[in-house]
Parts: sequence; C-alpha cells; structure tokens
Amino acid sequence: MGGANETAEGIINLGGNENAAFAIRLVSVQRGYDPPRDFTLVPFGGRRPMMAPPFIADELQISRIMVPCIPPLGVFSAWGMLTADVRHEKLRTVVATLEEGNLSEIESAYREMEEEMVELFRQEGGYSGPTLARYADMRYVGQEHTLKVPPMPPSIGTGNLGEALRRFHSQHEREYTFKMEGNPVEIVNLHVVGMVSASRVKVPEVEREGGSGRPKAHRKVFLAGSEENVPVYDRKEIPASTHVQGALHSGGGDCHYSRP
Repeated sequence: MGGANETAEGIINLGGNENAAFAIRLVSVQRGYDPPRDFTLVPFGGRRPMMAPPFIADELQISRIMVPCIPPLGVFSAWGMLTADVRHEKLRTVVATLEEGNLSEIESAYREMEEEMVELFRQEGGYSGPTLARYADMRYVGQEHTLKVPPMPPSIGTGNLGEALRRFHSQHEREYTFKMEGNPVEIVNLHVVGMVSASRVKVPEVEREGGSGRPKAHRKVFLAGSEENVPVYDRKEIPASTHVQGALHSGGGDCHYSRP
C-alpha cells in the first residue's frame, strides 16, 4: 500500500486528470480527430501546466506540449472573461408551419423578443445598440428533431419566405446529406441573440532585457511516483527569448519566452 504522497497523487489523477483527459477525448476522438497524439497539448491556468506533462499527455500519447508563458496571458479563463463580448439569447416556442398565413405571427414574436433584448441590455449596464441576430429551430413536418438554422432574414414576410426555407433546406442537407424541398417546414422555437462588443485590453510587451532569468528557489515535488528537486521561477524575472529547462519525468522539457 502506498504512502501519503502516492495516495494524494492517485486522488489528483482520478479526480482531476482523468476528467481532463476524458474531456479532451470528447472534443477529439469522438468528433473524428484521432489520434490525439497528432496534436499539440496547450495547458493553461494556475495548475494545468504542472499536471499536463506527467499524466494527461502520457495518457493521450501526446508528445508535444506548449505552455503559454507570457505573464499576462497565463490564466486564460480570466483573460477570456475580460475580453468576451456581452451576449444574451432569448428563446420562445412558437410552433407554426412556415407559410404565408403564419408569417405575421412569427414576425410579431421576433419583434417583441428584439424589443425585450434591447431593454435587457439597457437595464444590465446601460448598453445601447446591441447587434441582434435571429435564429430558428426548424424541422420538416412530422420530424421529431429540429435544426437550429443560422441567422434568419431580418424580417419574416412574404418576400423573405423563400430565403428562410432555403436556409433550412441547406442546413438540413449539410447536417444529414439530404433535403426534401417539397415537404412542408415548421418552426418550433424562435431565438434572438443580442451582442455588444467588449473593449479590448492591450497586451503589454515583455521586456527583452531585465530580470535575472535564474530560479529563486528549489523545491522537492512528488511527480509521477518519485521526488524531483525542481527549480522555482518568478515569471516577471524571466526576460523574453529565454529558455527555461524543465524537470519532467519523461526526460525534461523547456519553456520558451518570446515577445507577444
């Protein structure tokens, strides 16, 4: 039976690393991108760069890892929140065949949802003039499943009926390799998406000079079944274009700092 270090490592592997490896398989193998070893693993955040080499990369047989080392971009989740556009989506169920007799009801529902969307942005943060887009969940009459059709015409009237049908037939053929243009089509759900572009944060350049580039300490780390004496660096003290030798159990690795 293993000691405390082995037990702790087992908990981390089962509780975190196995889940991460499974998530990568979901977006790779199960989408037809096989094998994962043909790709580069890009771990980021506060912990993943430490855990990716000894477990996740080995589990997925990935031999190449790229760790973003530029200090402002290390924590991508926070960076994404700062730079993400403000986006809302409204959905309303309106089951109606897409034919001239129902167009006024569909158009009226879309317009009401758009007005609600504009008011939502105003109340949320004083945003004005959001960009609006219409989508629709559609299907052939008699089908159980629906397709979310890309942005619909700016208005659903007699003049745009043909365009709305064309987009559905095209999307259905793209998803299922066939279309039935003579069959009646019905709308099940209406979607209105509103978006306001976020202000972009300027990324500062990393100075090529300055900083010692040397480790500030060494620390014993239990890694992949054994203890390693690894160097500890302060990222702010590492100039651009510096290579830092790692201490990976698979034979070492390095991190290359470059100008962003």
